[in-house]
Amino acid sequence: MTRRICSATLLWLLLLAFHPLAEADAQVIVYRLEFKHQDGYNVGFYNGGYLAAPLLGGAGNFLLTAIENGRRVLDTSPGSGGYFYARDGDKRYGVISATVGSGANDSAGGSYVAHGAVNKTLSFSTPSSFYRIRVASKLHGESIAADDEGGQADFYGAVGTINFSDLTIHLDEGLTKQYNEKGYSLEEATQRLTRLLRWRGYATPKTDEGSGGNGGTDGDGTGAAS
Repeated sequence: MTRRICSATLLWLLLLAFHPLAEADAQVIVYRLEFKHQDGYNVGFYNGGYLAAPLLGGAGNFLLTAIENGRRVLDTSPGSGGYFYARDGDKRYGVISATVGSGANDSAGGSYVAHGAVNKTLSFSTPSSFYRIRVASKLHGESIAADDEGGQADFYGAVGTINFSDLTIHLDEGLTKQYNEKGYSLEEATQRLTRLLRWRGYATPKTDEGSGGNGGTDGDGTGAAS
């Protein structure tokens, strides 16, 4: 009896190791970012964007937006964000942290930290499986950044940059379900988000000058939890 149980358990563990967990690691979660500038100077401030990250946690990709001189600017930061789950006693939290730029001109290095209670059950189907997982629907935190800019003054005599912004992060349930149901990898989800923001008129200055607005239609992912 013991040998039979051990053999069955071993088979189950092998199947679990090679199929469900490997597939779950490939699933993605999408969050929508909102920045509210509180204080600072000499830098164009981000106002929104997206984070795409592995569903079970890991390194994610930020796509950040700003309005610079009346133009919609897109800044991508692949692998710059960390998404993970934390526990404090019987309470569980979703946590997002990052070390990325803090302005549209990417001159100021900064840090983002946000967390929120795990309070929502997210369910969706993939091409081969069905998933049901508890996640945080809303995270709150802060973005801070500063840069001495080498002590060099710009044309207007300004030296150095600093930024303090409140950061609110919403689960985009619509895009999360859509991308997982289509079986997108993290890279593919990031590409879709990039196309979505380009369709909304955002462009990366160095590579997309004048090309905003024709990146394809991907839907606006309504259904983000608030």
